[in-house]
Order: sequence, then structure tokens, then C-alpha cells
Amino acid sequence: MKYIPLLFLISLWHSSEAQTYFSKNYHVSYNDAGWNVLSLEDGILILDVSTCEGPTTCTSLLKTDFDGNLIWEVLLDSLRVTNGTNILTDSSGIYLSMYRDGPIEPLNVRLLKFDHNGNLLKYKRIGDGLELELPLSMNWYHGQLLLGLDERFGDSTLTHMAFYTTDFDSVKTIPFFKDRKGNSSEFHTSPDGYIYHLRIFNSFNEIKINVIKTDEYGSIHWQKISNRSTSNFATSLAVLPDGGCVTHWNKEATIWSEDTFEVVEYVVKLDADGNELWRHYFYDRNYHLIHHLFATENGDIVGCGQFNYFALPNEPDSSFVG
Repeated sequence: MKYIPLLFLISLWHSSEAQTYFSKNYHVSYNDAGWNVLSLEDGILILDVSTCEGPTTCTSLLKTDFDGNLIWEVLLDSLRVTNGTNILTDSSGIYLSMYRDGPIEPLNVRLLKFDHNGNLLKYKRIGDGLELELPLSMNWYHGQLLLGLDERFGDSTLTHMAFYTTDFDSVKTIPFFKDRKGNSSEFHTSPDGYIYHLRIFNSFNEIKINVIKTDEYGSIHWQKISNRSTSNFATSLAVLPDGGCVTHWNKEATIWSEDTFEVVEYVVKLDADGNELWRHYFYDRNYHLIHHLFATENGDIVGCGQFNYFALPNEPDSSFVG
């Protein structure tokens, strides 16, 4: 049996160093395939999605204290959900958006609500008849749940922006970019009430990234389009307290040999009007494959990649070497 490692890291916001306080293994499943961690006032939530023996997937929600001791664990397999990493909390509960791995079926997306002791309060398959496949993201929009949802049509997808109450009643669902030539993700609410998200377009073998700011009805306020490149992609976006955002891109692949290549990755900061303020390049391979960006209350930026964690001040300078 293999174990799930939880490495709890506290970063110094103005430093690239991180202090490890504990490392724990939990006897939950065989092969960890994807998980998310969320800090609470009284502990840590872990959403684990793992592959067990054969094709079976094991999904668990765990809560630990700040020393890594297990408080409770809920196995989610009986709820017909196997995948998903979106998790939110408020004073009344814990919210998950999940989906079932396997053959595509209508209303494939599920919303789950637990109390803070791990008891299931609410379970709902959502979609109103749509052929929903994936819950792309889940965040707050003025007390409502804001979801990005994928509806599949053969080899193409149509993205929806969906709003639900915390009791999972549908408020509205907005089809987004009906051309079906791309995928949207990372829906986030800005302080001025708009919604940021990333959209990756793939047309005629050219990939380009848009950072888009819309209202709650999908009307575009502005969009920032990257230079076209066959190597472009973006994986994360964070909204800043001043209404701007930061996002991670990579491009400019340089071929070093037949079987190796180097990809330059960078973090871009945009103001609330979509103007680029700066970009910080990472040339150290340890910072490649940046997966998550977070913004602190004072606008500093914390991120993690496949190999390392880092912190950037709001206005990085040459003293930080990536």
C-alpha cells in the first residue's frame, strides 16, 4: 500500500523560502491521483481523489488538526462521485463540486454539502438536462456558489457559468463562448463585482490564452490576449485586493536536443482595466509547471509548482531570482 503525504508549508511572503512544520502519511488509498488542501480556523481539510486497485477510484474528505492528527474522515465512493478538487467552506458547511469518472452521462456533476463534523447535509446532481462533464472551478460570488461547468459535444465543449445558492438551488446558468473552440477555467470574483477567468483557445493548431473580465451575465468588460504560440498554456489565476489579477503563463519553448526542451514560465500581473503591469520570468527548472497562485491581503503572491513553492512581493525586483 502507498500513502498520501500531506506537507504543511508556511511561506514567508517576501521570501522564496518555506518552513516545513510537519509531514504526515495517511492510510487512505493506494495511489494518490489528485487532492486539494484548505486551511480552517480549527484545522485542515484534505480532499483526496485516488486510484485504488484496478479501475476503482477512492475519494475521501479528511479533517486534521494543525499537527496533522486525523479528526474525521468521510469516504465518498457511495455517493457516486470519484473525481474533483473544488472545495469551499463557510460557517454553515463544507462544499464540494465533484464528478463521476467513467462513461459520460447526463448531469454528471454533483454538489455536496457537509457540516463541519463531516456529516452529509445536501447532495444534488446539477445541470438542468445539460450534458455536463466536468466542474472546472468553484468560487464565491456574493454569497452564491459560482461554478465553471463543461458541456461536451463530441470533440468540442461549451463552457457555462453557473450560479447556485448554498442549498444548491439554481440561480442562473450562462453559456459562455458558444464557438466551442476553447476551454475556460479559474472563475474568480473581483472586488468590483466582475468575474475573471482564463480561456485557452485552440484553433488551426495555434493555442492562445485569454484573461477575460466579464459581468455576471457573461458580457465582456475586457480581455487580454497572449501572443500566439504553439506552446502557450496557463494553469492558474488569482485576484488581487486592488481589483487586478495575476496569472501564470508559459511559452517560448527552446529545443535543446531531440528528447529534451526548456519552457520559460512567467507570472503576469494585470490591473483592473487589463493593463499589464509586470511579468516575472522563472528560468530555474525547480519553478516549472506552476499549478496554483494565491494572493495575500496586501497583494503579495504565493505560488506552487511541480517541484517548489515561491513567494513574490507585489512589486518584484531583481533580488528575486526564479
